[in-house]
Amino acid sequence: MTYKEQFLKGGKTRFDWNHPPYKHTLPERFRHSNLSMWTLKSIINNLQPKEAYYFFMDEYAALLYFIQIILRVDTLVLLAVAACSPVFFHYYEYASETLNFNLSWTIVSFAVVFPLSLSLSEAFKRRETALYEMALFKANMINIFMAHRDWDWDFAKDLNSSGRDRVAANHIQDVIQILEELMYHVGALLDLPRARIRHTVSKRIKAQTLRNERDATKRYYEIMSCYARLDIACEELKLHGIPGNEAARIRQYNSLSMGSFFKLLAIKRYRTPVGLRSFARIYIMLTPWMFGPYYEAVARGANLAYAIILSVFTTAAMHGLFVMRLQLEDPFDDQLSPDAVNVMLELQEIISHFGLKAEDWPHEEKNLTEFDKKELRRVASQSHQVVTSNV
Repeated sequence: MTYKEQFLKGGKTRFDWNHPPYKHTLPERFRHSNLSMWTLKSIINNLQPKEAYYFFMDEYAALLYFIQIILRVDTLVLLAVAACSPVFFHYYEYASETLNFNLSWTIVSFAVVFPLSLSLSEAFKRRETALYEMALFKANMINIFMAHRDWDWDFAKDLNSSGRDRVAANHIQDVIQILEELMYHVGALLDLPRARIRHTVSKRIKAQTLRNERDATKRYYEIMSCYARLDIACEELKLHGIPGNEAARIRQYNSLSMGSFFKLLAIKRYRTPVGLRSFARIYIMLTPWMFGPYYEAVARGANLAYAIILSVFTTAAMHGLFVMRLQLEDPFDDQLSPDAVNVMLELQEIISHFGLKAEDWPHEEKNLTEFDKKELRRVASQSHQVVTSNV
């Protein structure tokens, strides 16, 4: 008797827990391991030359990303402003006296750094939510595809014919075309640039935003049309006798994928508060001048060069947080941030599954023995009888 026959008839298999190597529980297996030797090997592995190479490559990659953030027009302007502030207060005199006194940075930590850190955390949560909903959307797309391709019903007594035989031969190809169009329009919609605050004050930029909005509206209606066609495809299966509970499950997949799409669309359309971003921009610009007397006090205690470096470093730290937060405002703009969701890559993975031919799938009946075919039809027939008897 083959292994598959034993498995289908409920016999013992090599997955029996009482059979080695599963007869030992996890703590007992750990008692046989030499933890001291394992620790020594780990220390030796951590001291290998390749670890030093990896360390320098990590530092080099981090430096390149840091330079990418710094080499921006807005960052360079802010750093120039931060460098001018200590110089101005160093040479400015009022009533033959310079303005130099110590100031507390508590207001900066509460008014700038804390809100930026909190909003950065919230922006990252939006990205995690987008990844979660994208995973649900992909899973439901695969389930819709597999339901239209594989689900069978109404087996005859000889188990040689079924309701699937009555469905049109091009049914699955039509469903694949609908799913491909659906995911293409979803990816194009999520890849569109979204309006920012500058689009509300410039007529030229506002015209570009209106064009993007018209394109987004067109994509939206195309997506709704694809969902309507998926419902019609489900009705076609019902016309050929698919049970009501299985048709309801296919519609549930459609509903769940639509819910994930609308959540992704909401994340795309709505951002974190505009007022918070505007406040952070203005305050980061004014902070070097408001703390100019502090930098002058530092210059008198050390020298002017160190005061300029301190001012530039502080402004770069605050603006760096702002830039990283700004890059995650749109979690689908993978060209702006390496941490964004690569929408097209995620959806192309699913489309590649749809492009496989029937003979490329390992579980197709052409790769099964006659015993496997009969057993699969028998199990499916019994499951169908149990479900229909409980309805």
